[in-house]
Amino acid sequence: MSAPSIVVLVVDRLGAGWLGPYGNSWVDTPAFNRLASQSLLFDCAMVASPCLEATYDAYWYGRHPLQGPVDTKAAKTLMEYARSLDFKTTLITDSPQVEELYAAGDFDETLTVADDAPRELAEDLAATRLAQTMALAIDSIQSQTTASVTWVHAGGLNDAWDMPAAIMQRLVDEEDPVPPSMLSPPNQRLTEAFDPDLLLGMTQNYAGQVMGCDLLLDVLLEVVESRPDTVFLCTSTRGYPLGEHLRVGECDNALFGELLHVPMMIRMPDLADAARRSRCFVQPHDVFTTLLGALGVSVSERTAGVRDLRRVGAEDEATRVQMCAAAGDQYAIRTPAWYLRVSEDEGHMLYAKPDDFWEANEVASRCGEVVQMLEQAYAEWVAAANAGHGEHRADLPDVLLHGLD
Repeated sequence: MSAPSIVVLVVDRLGAGWLGPYGNSWVDTPAFNRLASQSLLFDCAMVASPCLEATYDAYWYGRHPLQGPVDTKAAKTLMEYARSLDFKTTLITDSPQVEELYAAGDFDETLTVADDAPRELAEDLAATRLAQTMALAIDSIQSQTTASVTWVHAGGLNDAWDMPAAIMQRLVDEEDPVPPSMLSPPNQRLTEAFDPDLLLGMTQNYAGQVMGCDLLLDVLLEVVESRPDTVFLCTSTRGYPLGEHLRVGECDNALFGELLHVPMMIRMPDLADAARRSRCFVQPHDVFTTLLGALGVSVSERTAGVRDLRRVGAEDEATRVQMCAAAGDQYAIRTPAWYLRVSEDEGHMLYAKPDDFWEANEVASRCGEVVQMLEQAYAEWVAAANAGHGEHRADLPDVLLHGLD
């Protein structure tokens, strides 16, 4: 029997809406489908910031970005907890930005892919940058003979789009224009008169990267399946806009669902929660609590996040009734019935949830009272967080929970 272990896979810029388990029927993702069939899947996982460093503070310290900077001298990282329990900790990454994070030094070892940007599309899947990262991860996991935590961060869709062209060609119909070759992820603000053929080419390129990622996940998942005592958590640090609100790529980090909505799946050793879905609101600092629970550490909600996601049941659907995010001069708040984005340039943008999944029907001008209530809820949440009270749980007005009659 293999030793108890935890494996975390984080693929940057992998939006939930591009995966079969989250409703996508255009892009073929059989490995993600298989993982979902073995996992507890969270439909409503939302990052709190598009900043990679802020999200990793949430993962490794259990702190929401809006709670202020982490006191790195006083706070204890996930890796320190693991090491105190004799778990070997390994970081595997192809991202210099992750390798250089302050807390990354708490891992026992770090394995990295050479920082050599590809200059052309790979001829085969094994030659891609993501494949190199996955190969390091597989070798490391298979070599572990004692209790271990293996954290794999792949630049993924934020890195070179070097998947073989043949993968993307599966998505190109005969009547489609020839898609451009895009080794570097596109990043631009579109005008209302944008060229739909160009956007289609960008979308096909992105989708090809997702399909390549799925093929590589298939191999990693086989390794996880062969180790019965492994907890496997798969997520992403942020999504990738592809024209939904006239943005492509990082652009201005507009806080819409295509940027914030990420996959979150947890595969347990006994498959007790296989194929179960939860609509609980989940944010990255919950990963900290969840993994501490998997290590056997009992912590208070104030010390860590809101819940151990492994323990979520149907009765917990309303445990968290709001999620907050911020970036630059904008902020956003999500409740069961609404999503509000506020920015200096574009003002208030309100969407009815969960029906308006893609945030296509803006209704702020017709729901002024709802906007005011959401602004107040956000302000109270941030004030409580800044006062050191942990995550604020307000009693929200009924209209924010259930919508308008």
